[in-house]
Amino acid sequence: MTPLRKDFAVVKFRDHRMMALPPSEDSVTNHVPARAERRATLSLLVLLLAFVAYNMATSTRFPLPWQDEDMFTDVAANFAMGNGFTSSVWTCGDHMTTSFFACNAPLYPFVSGLWIKAFGFTISAVRSLNYLLIAASCYVLWLAIKRLGLIANPWQRLSFVPLLLMGYGIGINFRSGRYDCLGILLCSSILLAATIPSRRLRLGLIGGGGFLLPFCGLHMVPFAFILSCCLLLVCGTSVLGECAVLCSAAAVGVAALLGVYHHFGVLQNFFDSLHTESPGSFKDRFLNDVERTKRLPKDPSLFLLYGAVLLIAAECWRKKQLQVRSVLGFGIIAATLVPLGMILVSKLTTYYSWMAYIPLALALAASFRWFSLRRRPFVTAAAATMVMAACLLGLPLQAASALYYWDDRDMEQVNALAARDIGPDDWVYTDFAAYFAVRRQTSHVFIPFTVPDQYHDLVNVMILGPGEFERYGKSIIGGDWYDTGHSLTSGGHDVVKRSFAILLQRRNDLRVYRRRATTTGHPAVAASESSGGQ
Repeated sequence: MTPLRKDFAVVKFRDHRMMALPPSEDSVTNHVPARAERRATLSLLVLLLAFVAYNMATSTRFPLPWQDEDMFTDVAANFAMGNGFTSSVWTCGDHMTTSFFACNAPLYPFVSGLWIKAFGFTISAVRSLNYLLIAASCYVLWLAIKRLGLIANPWQRLSFVPLLLMGYGIGINFRSGRYDCLGILLCSSILLAATIPSRRLRLGLIGGGGFLLPFCGLHMVPFAFILSCCLLLVCGTSVLGECAVLCSAAAVGVAALLGVYHHFGVLQNFFDSLHTESPGSFKDRFLNDVERTKRLPKDPSLFLLYGAVLLIAAECWRKKQLQVRSVLGFGIIAATLVPLGMILVSKLTTYYSWMAYIPLALALAASFRWFSLRRRPFVTAAAATMVMAACLLGLPLQAASALYYWDDRDMEQVNALAARDIGPDDWVYTDFAAYFAVRRQTSHVFIPFTVPDQYHDLVNVMILGPGEFERYGKSIIGGDWYDTGHSLTSGGHDVVKRSFAILLQRRNDLRVYRRRATTTGHPAVAASESSGGQ
C-alpha cells in the first residue's frame, strides 16, 4: 500500500515505527499482493454479513429489553409515531413528559426514530440499526487502518475485526438499543477522514465529525480530548492541527447543542438532567466503594485484553524492542489514560469500555506476529489464554445466554400478554422487559423509577414481577391494586451470582396488576372493572 501523501501522519507513523514489532518486509516496501488484499476484503464482507445475520436471528433472546434501551427507544418511538421528540420513560430532571427531549445523546433517538418509521416498531427492527452501525464501524476502521499503514498484512489486519466484535462491552452495546454504536461509527469516520490527502477537505471533515460528537453524547467530548492527548504523545506535533480542529469543533458542538435546547425552551431541563447524573465529588468517586464501582466497567474482555497486551509489551521491553511510538505503545497509552481521564471527569461504565477496548484490539492485531516468533513459552501461553478468554467471555458467552434462556425470553408471549390486558387508554407502569410489548398497545408508558408525581393517579395498570410490584410499584405509585391472575413466569435460574451477569441471566417474570376503581376516577379503571375485572 502506498502512503496517501507525504506530509501527514501516514509517513510520520512509518518514521516512528507504528508497527508493534520491527516491521516485516512487506510493511516496509508495501508490496502486499493485490490478490491477498482482495481475498481479505471479501472475507471481511462475508464475516460482517454473517455477523449481522446471526444477530438478527437471536435479536430477541439476548438481552431482554433493559432500562437504557427503553429510555432511548421511547424517544425514537414517539418521534416516529407523531408524538413529538418526547419521552415518558425518561423525564430529564422530572419535568413534564410533553417537553422536548433534553437528556443525553439526542442524535441517536433521532436516527432511530427515522429507522422505526422505515422498518417498524419491534425489538428486532430497533436493534438491527446497531447491528448495521457496528458492522459499518468495523469496515471503516479496517479501511482507515489500511490507509494509515498501521497493519500492512491484510490477514493480520482482518484479525482486528473479530477481536472488536467479540468483546463483552462492545457486545452489550450492539445487542441493544443504546446510542454507543453511533458514536463508534462517528469516531471511526473521523479516523478515516484523517487519511484524506487534501488538507482542507481533511480538516473540514474532521471538524464536522467533531461538531457532531456532543450530539452523540456529552461523554464524547472529554473522550475526544483525552484521545487527542494520547495521539500527541505518540505522534508528536504531526497531528497537532487535526487534534486542535477536532477538539475545537467539539466545543462548538456543545454550544450548538445548548442552543438547540434553548430554542425549544428546555435548557434548564438539560442542566437538571446533568445534575442528576453528575459524578459527585472526588471523594465519592474514588473513596466511596458504591460510587466507585458504579463508574468502573464490568467488562471482563477489557481487562483480559489489557493483560495480554501488557505481557506482550513486557516481553518486547525485555528484548529492547518496545517502541513508545508504535501501535502497541499507543494501545497501552490510550487504554490507560482514557479510562483514568473519563473516570476523573465522568465515568467509564461497561457501555463506555469500547473507548479503551478498541485501541487494545488494534494493538493486539498489530502484534499477532509476535505469537509466531520464538518467545518464552509461559509468556506466550499466558498471553494467548488471555486473548481467548477475552473473546469467549464476550459474544460467545452472550450467545450461550441466548440459547440457555431461549424459552424464558420468548417475547411473543410478552406481546400476547400485553395485547390481552392493555388497551390504548391504559396508563401502564411496566417492567423494562415488557416495554416494547406495552408501547405497541398504548402511548402512556412508564418504567420503574421514572413516573413524575403528577402522573401517579393516572397509572392504572402495572406489569411487574411480584417482588418488584411491592418494592418498586405499589410503594411508588400508591393506591389499591389487585392481581388479575395473568402472568408469565420463567422456569430458569441464575447460573452465577455476579453483577456483570445481570443482563446475561435476566428472563421474563411478569404479572399484570390493575388499580381498583374505588380509589381513582380514571376512566380506564372503571371500564376495566365493569367489563369483568376482579
